[in-house]
Amino acid sequence: MASVRVVLDLGAGEQEVERVDGTETPVYRCNECEAVSEDVCAERLYECNECGTKFLQSNGGGRNGNMCPECLNKFGTKVADQCCADCNEGEVEQYDGIACDCGQCFAVEDWWDHVKEDHLGR
Repeated sequence: MASVRVVLDLGAGEQEVERVDGTETPVYRCNECEAVSEDVCAERLYECNECGTKFLQSNGGGRNGNMCPECLNKFGTKVADQCCADCNEGEVEQYDGIACDCGQCFAVEDWWDHVKEDHLGR
């Protein structure tokens, strides 16, 4: 469990204390849409060699799902074994992350900025 206890000086000797919790977890960052999530699409991602369309194996044609659904008979090149669960077009990279108690996920190095901006309004 990651936790930040923030003490704000309100002046005149008064303080406000806010606690923001998060859970340490692996997170995935998409190279296309830059989404950060605990989820990843476990399906192969292909890109057509002819038209450049990216497609999931389940959307592709042929018995192996590696034929472009746009060009019909053109084979795609495997881009990644898993892809972004949000956009289904980007490769993902795994990071050490934190799932904040507000429901959003962040790479560890980005979490404090989130706490300051979204929880403390700074």
